[in-house]
Amino acid sequence: MKAKRALTALGILFTAAMLLAFPAPAAQGARQGLALCAEVVVPTLFPFMALSGFLALSGVGDILAWPLLPITRYLLRLPDQAAGAVLMGLIGGYPAGAKTIAALVSTGQLSPKEAERMLCCAVNAGPSFLVSAVGGAMFGSLKVGWVLLLGQVAGSLAAGGLAALGQPLPRKGRRGEDRPMAAAFVEAVSSAASAMLAACAFIVFFSVVGELIRLMFTARPGSPLYTLMIGLIEVTQGCALSSRVSGPMGLLLAAFFVGFGGLSIMGQVAAILMGSGVHLKSYLLTRPLAGMVSAAVVLPFYPGLQPVMAVISRQDPPVPSPSQGGIVGAVCLVIAAAMLLVGRPKPAEFTGL
Repeated sequence: MKAKRALTALGILFTAAMLLAFPAPAAQGARQGLALCAEVVVPTLFPFMALSGFLALSGVGDILAWPLLPITRYLLRLPDQAAGAVLMGLIGGYPAGAKTIAALVSTGQLSPKEAERMLCCAVNAGPSFLVSAVGGAMFGSLKVGWVLLLGQVAGSLAAGGLAALGQPLPRKGRRGEDRPMAAAFVEAVSSAASAMLAACAFIVFFSVVGELIRLMFTARPGSPLYTLMIGLIEVTQGCALSSRVSGPMGLLLAAFFVGFGGLSIMGQVAAILMGSGVHLKSYLLTRPLAGMVSAAVVLPFYPGLQPVMAVISRQDPPVPSPSQGGIVGAVCLVIAAAMLLVGRPKPAEFTGL
């Protein structure tokens, strides 16, 4: 325990040193993160997060998600009430599924153990993000987005199925007490606002991390290694950089990032579930599997997508000027961020990990 605290303290010192040594790139990263929140994240995700909370608290989600009941019951071994959260996780974007899970736990419709397993398959990118933003805007083809969506669904179900191994079939018909419609709406909107603030905070923080890592690759900003490092941190920037990597590697990297989610998404999920008693161990362990299955499903589609991907302009984005010590400092900053993300405080303070 003392060694972990010492390493965490050392990482924080390196982080502070990097921020002081390179204030301009750090400020640029923060501005980019704030712009992403204002122009993309809040307009697209906040309504879905409020909607997902309302569906869970009011019980309306059970009606809309009935087509998913066989998958929820027999593959994922979860109660019927989980179908609504799976649905919102598939269509609402990364934090929406976690927000629905938190609401179901608070109403007693899911136990913390069931919620822990459910996280493995209910935290996904939304179809609008994958098809329009990643496929259309980044890769230049909506078909790429649909293929990435197919790979993500396969990876998510594979992760959920793995977490369900050895679990008995759930009991049917277990329900908690639904809130009145008006009360559910007010609680859902206010809770979504709090969760959205936490999500934007993580996006800004990891945007700063990504901008500082860019210092390491001023000569090769389009390299697969740089793309991999950024994608493991933040999925949106990772997908954008993947579209500039030639050959099948770019598509495979984007598929892996979408399934994996990135440290920023993991932090957002942890913030949403803070204090709920839901642990993130299974979710964190199955993220690499979800990413690899997603990439494996996407790979056979590459020959058919290659003609449209080959004509995409892959101009490298502007990067900061190289500075002495950038490599060491940026690596230390990433290590510090990882330690802060996986370190577990006392149960009274935080029970998410």
